[in-house]
Amino acid sequence: MKIAANILVAGLLLFGFAAFAFIQNAIVEGTTPWYGYICLALSLLSGIILFAFYQFQKDRITKLSERIETLSNSLNISTKQAEAEDKKEVKNASKLESALSVAQTIDLEDGLEAASEEILIKLAKEASFAHGLLYVADRQDNGFFKPASKYAFYSEREIDSFRVGEGINGQAAKDQQPVLLESIPENYVSIVSGLGKSSPRALSVYPIMHNNKTVGLLELAFLSKPTTQKIEIIEIFCKTIGEKISPKQLA
Repeated sequence: MKIAANILVAGLLLFGFAAFAFIQNAIVEGTTPWYGYICLALSLLSGIILFAFYQFQKDRITKLSERIETLSNSLNISTKQAEAEDKKEVKNASKLESALSVAQTIDLEDGLEAASEEILIKLAKEASFAHGLLYVADRQDNGFFKPASKYAFYSEREIDSFRVGEGINGQAAKDQQPVLLESIPENYVSIVSGLGKSSPRALSVYPIMHNNKTVGLLELAFLSKPTTQKIEIIEIFCKTIGEKISPKQLA
């Protein structure tokens, strides 16, 4: 492109000088400057082409600059988003590490039932929930679970025990998989605060495992669907507690 522009400029100058020379010579000789007119026309044509070429290059450079600016803005936005995601991941990792440290401080020397209240209190601080229950397996009756502790729990009915396979809790204990319910009957359970009573929007059930056996069960109620971070924290607590239990405490 640059070479073509140089050729057009050279042609413009050449035809311009030639037109001037032919016209001047024709005036001196008293003849019609046909060659001068031809060179002048060629000069004008070269000028028009050169101007069009200049405008084309100018528009192209403008569009290229706009594209570069757009790409630069997109890159800046992507960079900021990536930085925000990195900060979020670091914060999340820090929160999970904190939860693990707290779970490891739980004293299970006297068994899961004795530590049940401590578990609920410390878990509530790490993954806030409206209320919670902790069930433990009865060592005398295989497959039977009884309530051990409750946290901020209110209900007009007594807390029921259950067997493996019975109801939602029993099925979670049998399948050894957590369950999340987002459709809860209005009168199933109430959350009581200074503002009055309300119903939970989500209910989570998490089995506590030891050597592939369900030894406990957490039932937690939330005012909204628990976040991924809360779920990860609860899973960390369940796994850590299960690993800390000694076989003699289950005998």
